[in-house]
Amino acid sequence: MQQRARRSAQPLGLVRRVVAMVFAALTASALAGCVPAMIRRSPAVTGAVALDGVPVVGASAFVRFNSDEACNGSSLRTVTDERGAFAIPVGRSFEWYSPIQLGRRGYSWRLCFEYQGRYYLAYQEKEWGIAPKKVHLECELAVDPYSAESGGLPALPCKRHEP
Repeated sequence: MQQRARRSAQPLGLVRRVVAMVFAALTASALAGCVPAMIRRSPAVTGAVALDGVPVVGASAFVRFNSDEACNGSSLRTVTDERGAFAIPVGRSFEWYSPIQLGRRGYSWRLCFEYQGRYYLAYQEKEWGIAPKKVHLECELAVDPYSAESGGLPALPCKRHEP
């Protein structure tokens, strides 16, 4: 009988230790000035896409805020409507946030399209600070990526307009 009581008390002791460790970690992070937060990594992106001036219908649009991964793997996605319009929500990620920064915070995000078997890197942004709340883009997929205007760098088919 006493052995059964010990066995049932062992899982309870383990649970108490785990809860105490989690509580200690949260307390230490709070004392250090860190709080759990959902940080904006990419803005809400709206816009329209065309190919030779004709609205692109049914193109997949993706926003990726981790620029070292493929756009089309992102959960931030939509399909363009009959006017070529698209709207993608804000991208956020969990992080331990500290109001006391030991350096400048940066962000990067990009917009890509898949249309008729082609993949387009349409827009990208890398800046210091926190990502803007909203961005409006007008995109023309027929842009020559190596035009004279691009200065030798690949030109992106989207131009940013203030919402």
